[in-house]
Amino acid sequence: MTFSRIILLALVATPLVAFAQATGLVPCSGPDCQACDILKLIQNIINNFFIPFAVMLAVIGLAWDGFKMVTSGSDNPLLHSVFRQRLKNIVIGFILMLGAWVIVDTVMKLFLNDQQFGSWNKIQCIAQPVPTQGAFANVGTTGTSTTPTVITNASSTAISGTVGGKPYLCTDCVDLRSLGFNCKESQCFLDKGTAAKLAQLSSTYPLRITEAMPPTVRHSAECHSTGHCVDATISNVTNASEAVIFANTASAAGIRAVWEGADCATRDKIRAATGNPRSAYCKSDSGFGHITGTHYSLYSN
Repeated sequence: MTFSRIILLALVATPLVAFAQATGLVPCSGPDCQACDILKLIQNIINNFFIPFAVMLAVIGLAWDGFKMVTSGSDNPLLHSVFRQRLKNIVIGFILMLGAWVIVDTVMKLFLNDQQFGSWNKIQCIAQPVPTQGAFANVGTTGTSTTPTVITNASSTAISGTVGGKPYLCTDCVDLRSLGFNCKESQCFLDKGTAAKLAQLSSTYPLRITEAMPPTVRHSAECHSTGHCVDATISNVTNASEAVIFANTASAAGIRAVWEGADCATRDKIRAATGNPRSAYCKSDSGFGHITGTHYSLYSN
């Protein structure tokens, strides 16, 4: 390959690389990435870089060899034959590339329903539900548990202990019962800041706190070990529409509300309405098989 052709290819490739970067080759970021995104990355590279580059390369090849054939100034038929063969090879290669795609596309559309299976040439990654700080993830009660140590002073309460072998500690807690909350357990404490946010929410929604500090079972969510989240039931939230309204009201008060229940249809409605796959979970979701009844996990934002 001559030096001039290398320069020409570099001039064409540079804007193609910039275009590929601008379109966002990487389909995810940080903890949101999953195995499926690797395949989507490959698809993005092919669609945004290799295909445009192949088309541009074919055009350059045609233009360059055509230009050389016209300007060669040679009456040598063998030389002209070489140029014509190059042009022919470029055209045939390009037709084969497009033809292969058209054939596969036609066959796939004949035998597969796009509405049911999706487009064959598009990779669609579905977010996998995972237990997060916004999820009540019970990991069992194995291990040792201790009687909570409660130290109360004039302004706050410190509570500590272990449950299922996991330590918990809240150094600036307040008794939710003293704030008028209805609690399932006899001991019902929460971090002061989180309690203040819940108090705003309780003026509209009657919260019954079913899990606070000290935790009664071991949780994977760390906030259950520090007193920054609770589980609660709400009597006046009975369907998906009301659940979405409650979640918005909670968010305005600085609380992230996550619906958890056995009915996966309700979960789907809440997710669709909020556009957030982590706003609701049901019993069939990974890590949520322990769910027996509808409740909310409420977390301080």
